[in-house]
Order: sequence, then structure tokens, then C-alpha cells
Amino acid sequence: GKSGGGKAEHDITVTITMLTTVFSVCNTVYSLWIVVFWAADLNYWTTQWVLQLCYVTSTIFPFISSSLNPIILIWRSKALRESLRNKLRCKKKVAGETSFPNSTVLTTFSTAD
Repeated sequence: GKSGGGKAEHDITVTITMLTTVFSVCNTVYSLWIVVFWAADLNYWTTQWVLQLCYVTSTIFPFISSSLNPIILIWRSKALRESLRNKLRCKKKVAGETSFPNSTVLTTFSTAD
């Protein structure tokens, strides 16, 4: 089995890979359309539907990427989920308790509390 530190490193690696993949896919759709239109030899700057498609993909997909980031982070981090749940329930911290039970794991994801 994996040691506690090895599992944490594995979980962080998986989370970062997921975030990077979502970012890459969502932010290359527009570029791919440009390449496809160029390869098909379309006059893509004067065709109305092509401009509309490029506009939609260049605005919607980065928005989707940005929207998925917090969902992925909360889904992948039990400590972050618990902290968010406590904040949403207005639960106060017990004296001596940190915001995140496993704060060392979360330092990769958050620089401020």
C-alpha cells in the first residue's frame, strides 16, 4: 500500500492533471476551429456563421473551464469540502482547530484562507 505522504502526492498529481486537462481542452477549442477552417480553405473572417462559432467557442469554453476549477478542487479535497460545508452552515471553529484538517495537502491549492 501507499504511505500517507505518497497518497497525498498522488491525489495532488491527479487533481493538477485534471485541472490542466480541463484548461487545455477548453482553451484550445477556438484554436482548433481556426486550424480546421484554414485547412478547409474557408474564408473564415468573412463568413458570418464561422465568426459566430468562433466567438461562441472563444467565450463559452474558457468560462466552462473556469467554472469547473472550483468544482474539481472541492470534489477532490475532503478537507476543502468539510471546510466549505462548515462555512455554509455558519459553524464556528473550535479553539485550537485549524481551518483545514489536512492543511499540508491544501497548501498546493490555496495560498490564502
